[in-house]
Amino acid sequence: MTEKDQIFSTLKQLANLVTRMFGDNCEIAIHDLTTEHKGLIYLTGNVTRRQLGSPVTDAVVKYLISDGNKVADRHCFLTLTDDGRELKSSTSYIRDSKGDVIAAFC
Repeated sequence: MTEKDQIFSTLKQLANLVTRMFGDNCEIAIHDLTTEHKGLIYLTGNVTRRQLGSPVTDAVVKYLISDGNKVADRHCFLTLTDDGRELKSSTSYIRDSKGDVIAAFC
């Protein structure tokens, strides 16, 4: 198993743990930031009704573009769903052993 595979496996395990702990009002999205599409590769919960393969959100891309590998995690910021619901969101940028950002855990 590659380092990237191990990281994503661990993130999926943590996503399942968090959504089970917080219940129906929790959703965890994992984005692979190493691909051009930066798509949603794992999703637990069903708050936003997003689908696997959906593009990474503008909020994640904005800070990644401006700060690169120095991007800081963001906690407890407000976002809106497509149908106008307000959500409290957080994003953690996950790095590999070289310090390169490879994933977003949202």
